[in-house]
Amino acid sequence: MKRIVLLMIIFLFIFISCDSSTENKISSELKEKYLMADSHAKNVSSEISEANSRFALKLLEKLSIAEPDKNIVISPISLSIALAMAANGASDENLSEMLDVMEFSNMEMTIVNSQINELTQSLVSADRDVTLDIANSIWIRDTFSPKEPFRNNLADYYNTEPFSENFDAPETINKINAWISEKTNGKINDIVETIGVNISMFLINAAYFNAKWTTAFDKGETYKSTFYTDSGEKSVDFITFKEGQDLEINTVLSNTEESYTILKLPYGRAAFSFYAITPIETETNLDDFIVNMKEKGLNSYFKGLYEEEIKVSLPKFKFKYKKDFPEILKELGMTKAFEPGGFLNLSDDKAIFLSEIVNSTFIEVNESGTEAATSTSSSTNAKGGALEVKFDHPFVFIIHDDRNGSILFIGKVEDPTAE
Repeated sequence: MKRIVLLMIIFLFIFISCDSSTENKISSELKEKYLMADSHAKNVSSEISEANSRFALKLLEKLSIAEPDKNIVISPISLSIALAMAANGASDENLSEMLDVMEFSNMEMTIVNSQINELTQSLVSADRDVTLDIANSIWIRDTFSPKEPFRNNLADYYNTEPFSENFDAPETINKINAWISEKTNGKINDIVETIGVNISMFLINAAYFNAKWTTAFDKGETYKSTFYTDSGEKSVDFITFKEGQDLEINTVLSNTEESYTILKLPYGRAAFSFYAITPIETETNLDDFIVNMKEKGLNSYFKGLYEEEIKVSLPKFKFKYKKDFPEILKELGMTKAFEPGGFLNLSDDKAIFLSEIVNSTFIEVNESGTEAATSTSSSTNAKGGALEVKFDHPFVFIIHDDRNGSILFIGKVEDPTAE
């Protein structure tokens, strides 16, 4: 059987500057780049961004149920890009299943391709304080020839670098890993360990994310405190502001498990933001809360944010997350992709199917570099000062494109000490 492997490799590194660079003047050339990026962002339809949101929450729910006490981070956009590249070769029922699971069931493949192209271009030079590089490549066994329309679509819409290699040669593994290492700034470099004799092609999406907060944290204010996990208390370093900052927050109180706090922390010029969502009741299971989030949809949580002077404390954390997605996708209804015969737009060979779909992500959160998620209890200062929000319980985080509503990254932090 001839197999296709999809790899999503993401390195997230949110750099927290000690100075707010967004206050500095920007050049006319930079303004032009912003206008170009924002024009592409406006061309991304609400159908695509809403589909991305639903897909993200479906994945997070499944992963959370499967790994209830584990830190998780994925990139729905990265997974959608990799799957959409493969879907260009899918046919008949397999194509329908793939589009349905990605929430693109009402769209033609040409629309999906053009919209993903607009989304990808909207991320290029979108903010001088945010580096978000997305790169795609296709690695083909030199004895295998994909159909020309498939290769053209990947080149035209996904800017895919094509490589034809001898998969039996040991140096091919090094070449693939070197490409991944280059695209992730050297942070992930050993994702491919072996190449099976039946593997015909690798489709790879790699992303590198590096951003500065709009409002900087005070490095000298880091302090030790307790983070409360389901398995017990952990001593964690918290980073914080010296004084309260004007940030957007909303607290929804009810008599159900839907009581929660949501906080927005923008990056750079505020085209992208980090959202932290946490149930207020500390005994509420975060995974049950995520199930409710999936049912209600993210927009219901984003509504009602208002600006308030807030003192925020975030835990420092660093972890790697790696996941092979076939079983999760099968549970969501994508089964034909993993059976022979469903990729006749890729090749007339009926033996081709998807095998591995691997996501590998590294995240670090500290004073100078961070991909931070935030949440937990909130209380008003007894002296009538700034609202204080300390994220000392498990929480969900979302990195969001505020221009069109797309979710770049989503995950949860169960234990900041777990790597």
